[in-house]
Amino acid sequence: MSAPPPAGDAHGNATIVVASDHRALLQHLSDLATRRHLKLVQPAALSSLVATCAEAAPVLIVLDASLDSPVMWTALGHLKQDSRTRHIAVHVLCHPSQKQRALRLGAASYTLLPLESTEVLVETVGLRLDRLTQPQRYVLVVEDDDTQRGAILDLIGNGDIKARGAATAAQALEVLTSTRIDCVVLDLGLPDMDGTALIGQLNERLGEQCPPIIVYTARMLPREQELELMRNAQALIVKGAHSPERLIDELTLLLSRWPSRLSPATRALIDRSRQHDPVLAGHKILVVDDDVRNIFAISAALETYGATVVHAESGLDGIAVLQGQPDVSLALMDVMMPNIDGLETIRRIRALPEFAELPIIAVTAKAMPGDRDNCLAAGASDYLSKPVDMDHLRAMIRVWLAR
Repeated sequence: MSAPPPAGDAHGNATIVVASDHRALLQHLSDLATRRHLKLVQPAALSSLVATCAEAAPVLIVLDASLDSPVMWTALGHLKQDSRTRHIAVHVLCHPSQKQRALRLGAASYTLLPLESTEVLVETVGLRLDRLTQPQRYVLVVEDDDTQRGAILDLIGNGDIKARGAATAAQALEVLTSTRIDCVVLDLGLPDMDGTALIGQLNERLGEQCPPIIVYTARMLPREQELELMRNAQALIVKGAHSPERLIDELTLLLSRWPSRLSPATRALIDRSRQHDPVLAGHKILVVDDDVRNIFAISAALETYGATVVHAESGLDGIAVLQGQPDVSLALMDVMMPNIDGLETIRRIRALPEFAELPIIAVTAKAMPGDRDNCLAAGASDYLSKPVDMDHLRAMIRVWLAR
């Protein structure tokens, strides 16, 4: 059960949590909080950030990623995995090279470093608070098909969301440059401009003020195009049987909607998108990947099904985790890793008698001829190519766990 927001400002939240050791920054944000009748809370350490936010239920979390610490990125991932905190908006201070990582891990907004001035950051945070303390969220649906656009508008328009539609890129640009929009749901197949080009224009024109973008498309995209899209979009959903539930869940996350404020019908959709799985429940799964974004994306999905996830960011660390936690039921192994790649890691695991029968699913960067044979020859039980389809991965894991 999700905790209700506490009494306080227009959204019911009376605090702002700031995770930073920068004294001048803390002082400026403390002054901003005081002016807005908010209490500023600083966690004792990044390891206690989730617990601090679960207790304080802040309207906004400001996370200083200037040091680019793995612990900080892990903390952001945990915030967005924990049901008590995943709907709280996070504003990240990061270097340009880490912008995509911050957005993929769940940040709702960002300020790029180095700062022009602390005052500019305070102004940006103030604008975020203005949006978060409004009772309504504004969503633009960009879809050229009238029937599909109407269906999406009917699906997401729910009390605290006011949704409007646009049939062309030109209409979308006009709305976004003249009206407050908190999130964009975008189909790629537009008559006057490809959706990818529109995303690029929006980011170029609006910069850090560009609202979160959810790509909602029927296209199956090549890996290269998906990576390009995800440089500036927060989510990519391929239309299918469960895509409406995923769309509602992503909107709830990106718009920082408290679950207790949602209608029963909307909560039911979210529940269906994050269903507990009796086959996965209780199993421990190891994810080995050198990209923390992949770790948290897969972990978040598997944990909603009741699995426990442990992870490692290199092949040697993965072997060490297995030796320290022999109750792991299955391993997901990224093939493309530096130093010791996934295939060599699998060979070394198979050389250990206690893991001779451990199910290992190899995850390759893209489907290439011979990939499956190479993975199986190295000792993998099965293989899957990126981008990882979570429904496919879940089905594959169920097969191996249900042996």
